[in-house]
Parts: sequence; C-alpha cells; structure tokens
Amino acid sequence: MSVRVEAPAVADEGPTAKDGPTARAVWSRLAAPLGVVALALLGLVAPGAGLLGGGEGGDAREGGGAREGGVARERGPGDRPRDAPPKAVYTPEARALLGDLEPGEALHGWRVSSVDGVRDDGMIRVNLERDGVYFHVELWPRGAGGGGAPFQSARFDVFYTGADPAAAADGGASQFAAIEAVVARVRAGE
Repeated sequence: MSVRVEAPAVADEGPTAKDGPTARAVWSRLAAPLGVVALALLGLVAPGAGLLGGGEGGDAREGGGAREGGVARERGPGDRPRDAPPKAVYTPEARALLGDLEPGEALHGWRVSSVDGVRDDGMIRVNLERDGVYFHVELWPRGAGGGGAPFQSARFDVFYTGADPAAAADGGASQFAAIEAVVARVRAGE
C-alpha cells in the first residue's frame, strides 16, 4: 500500500522563486492602506481633516478671500469660521473704550450682535449682523494687526472682516458708516 502525502496548500504566502507574488497576495497587502487613504481623502476617518476641503474656513455668504484696501481680509491667529460670532466675553476695559456700546444696539442699519475682548492677544472684536450676514470690526493694538489698517486710532489699528462691502446693495456705505461709528467711539474713549 502506498500513502501519498501532500503539503497543505498555503494561500498566497508571498513570492515564490518560480512565479513571484500572486495577485491575491499583492491585493491583500495593499487593500488596507489604500482603504485608509481613500477614507482620509473623503474625510471619513477624521471629519474636518480630509484633504479635499476639510478644516476651518469662511462662510460662503461672506467671502473670506484676501483683498486689499481693507475689504474682507483674512485675519491671522484666532480667526474662526464666520457663520456666527463665538460666545463673546465683553470686558469692562473694552466696554469703557467703546463708550458702553451694547449688544443689540444699531449702527447705521447693522445690529451689534456681540463684543469680544479685550482678548489675550489685545484684540477687541465688534460683531455686527444684518439679515443673517455678519461682519466684524477688529481693533488690534497698533502694529499687532499686520499693517495696512484701513482705519486707525491713537492706540489701535482697525480692520474689518466678513461681508464684502462691494457686494452690498448700497456699495458698502452703511457698512463703512458702522465701522466709522465704532472708530469714533474708540477715539473718544482713548
């Protein structure tokens, strides 16, 4: 009687001297890393961290691209998505500087939604809203705002971000009037 012994079949263990790696072996080694890359590209592994459009950015209503002349400029550290202003901490120092400007107060057709500051970086932000569109007047200590401030006071460079004045029906007249009203309060409070 003869007994035939065969070695157990080993599925796709890798390259053999004769044939090289099988397609199944190659695919099994690449599938997991490719799957992770595909999920990362779709933003499914870490929402908001995808390579195709995740992360922070401006609201489509408000533009947010850098422009010269003080129009809808991107800001540096601390800038947040502009859907709505964050919960503000309105310090007594900022309140005194702004002549007791209160949330809810109207400035040339724009409503003060909140005031944030004085923040750790020295900036004060006045958040204004009209018909669901927001813009922000930012008061930075002189020289700390990056230069090119469209408005200045004795102690502050004044910038604005958010809604583009050129896109407004009035060409930005009410927006500029609101900014000038904030600057006038600052100058009076200095």
